[in-house]
Amino acid sequence: MLKRVAFVVAVVTATTFAGPNRATAATIYLSEATFITNSGALSFESFEGLSATNSNALSFLAALPDFTVSATPAGGVYNLPNFAGTHATDGVKYIVADLGQQQAITFTFATPITEFGVTITDYGDVIAGASQLTFLTNTGVTGAAVTGPRPDANDQFFGLIDTNPFTSISFTTPVGTFGDPFSVDRVYYTASVSAVPEPTSVLLLGTGVAVAWRLRRGRRGSPAQRGR
Repeated sequence: MLKRVAFVVAVVTATTFAGPNRATAATIYLSEATFITNSGALSFESFEGLSATNSNALSFLAALPDFTVSATPAGGVYNLPNFAGTHATDGVKYIVADLGQQQAITFTFATPITEFGVTITDYGDVIAGASQLTFLTNTGVTGAAVTGPRPDANDQFFGLIDTNPFTSISFTTPVGTFGDPFSVDRVYYTASVSAVPEPTSVLLLGTGVAVAWRLRRGRRGSPAQRGR
C-alpha cells in the first residue's frame, strides 16, 4: 500500500532535544518522501481493516495489530468523502478527533519504535486553529507537528526519526479549538521483524536431535549388553 509518495518540495527540520539522562538527535520531517528515504524498514497502516461508524464516541480507542490509537475527548472511524474537512488520504477510512475545547490523538505501540510518520488533515482551517498542533512522545520529545492557518480540507505530513526509541506519540490541539476537528491517515512506523529460523538452522536442529537420540539409545543398549 506504499503509493503516492511524491513531493516537489522537501522540508527537513533537525532539532536536538535534551532531558534528564538524555541527549539525542530527533529529526522532524515535513515531507513524506524525504521521511521514507531517510527511514529504515517501515510498516504502513491506513485503517482499512477497521469498521467505520461515521460518528464520534467519547474516549475513542481502536486496536490494530501493532498499536492502538485513541482520540479525546471523542473520535471515530470515518469513511465519508468529507467530514467537516477531514478525509482519507489512502483508501477510504480515517480517524477523527472532535468535540470539546481541546482534541488529541495518541498512538501507543506494543514495541518501541524509532520512526513514525502520519498525514494530518484539516488542521488549522478556522481562526481558533491557527496555532500549532503539538506532538509529544513518552520519552519527552515535543514540538510543533503542523501549523495553521491553513485552507479547509488541507493535508500536512509529519514524520519523526529519533535515535532514542519511544512507544507512544500524541498530537494535541491548543485549548479553545472547539469546532475544528482534525484527522489522521497514512501511518508509517518502524517495522518489527519476527525471528524466523532459516532452513539451514532448522535442518541442523533436526540433525542434532536425531544424534542425541541415537547416543542415548546407544548408552542404554540391550538387556544382554547391560548384563555383560
